Amino acid sequence: EEYNKMQNDEKWPIWKAKVADLYSLKGDFKKSNTLLKEVMIKRDKLIKEEGFDKYKDRDAELIHSMLFTFIMNKQYDEAISLGESYISSHGQNKEILKTLFAAYISNNYIYKAEELTEAYPLDKNSSYDISVLANMNM
Repeated sequence: EEYNKMQNDEKWPIWKAKVADLYSLKGDFKKSNTLLKEVMIKRDKLIKEEGFDKYKDRDAELIHSMLFTFIMNKQYDEAISLGESYISSHGQNKEILKTLFAAYISNNYIYKAEELTEAYPLDKNSSYDISVLANMNM
């Protein structure tokens, strides 16, 4: 209920995505998926009307949250479609790539997961980044 109140004060649908996450945790996947689709419609409308640049920083967080929730709901094809679409349109984001990797593995798309590890934008000066890529390659 608090998230719904917060969403009323905000155009960007991040709080509705959080509500979808809560429904997923409760096991109500149908309600969660319905809310995620509403979030997508609202997101697309705002970006169309106001431009992507206005929401660029917040969009990656929203997409990542949606990907994760779709995976929890076992909607792997939805997660993959959304993740691939985002990367194709807006470039690579490490958090989205890692979550998309999980969707590929969950759906047994091993070849796509391997391709993703090859395209992962590795920061060779970051031990964290190196360990993330190493875990993806296991």
